[in-house]
Amino acid sequence: MDRTLRGLTAGIIAAIPKYLWNLIAYYWLHLNNLRFIDWSGMLMMGHIPDSTLDFIFASFLLFLCDGIIGIAFTYLLGKTTSRGFIIKGLVFSYVVTFIFRTLVLFYRIPVLSDSQTSLRMMSSMFAGFLWGGLTGLILKWLDKASFFGKGTN
Repeated sequence: MDRTLRGLTAGIIAAIPKYLWNLIAYYWLHLNNLRFIDWSGMLMMGHIPDSTLDFIFASFLLFLCDGIIGIAFTYLLGKTTSRGFIIKGLVFSYVVTFIFRTLVLFYRIPVLSDSQTSLRMMSSMFAGFLWGGLTGLILKWLDKASFFGKGTN
């Protein structure tokens, strides 16, 4: 399996617990005022998803985005060993979260650029760290999994 496919796979798989955390924090813990699906809808469709089709499309875009970010992470790692993948994933996820939040504030995207409490930001950061750590862990596993083959590209 080459780097592109490993990054896509790891990014998408790691997105599942990230989104589950976000939904728990939104619906049950009331830590967040927006779901990640709302971010996707606002950025790609200009509104918060309000129909089943919008929800499905925004979900697809979210997973695709996480897969693409996983590819970027894999290529940034280059041909390094599996040592430190989890720490590298945590750092990378912080940088990506910082960049996304900064761009939203800079461009004053409606609804998304509203001020956030520290607790909401910590919940979002936790979701990002969850994704980054799991992406690193999955990449480490994929790197060692012989049934996928050793892709170097």
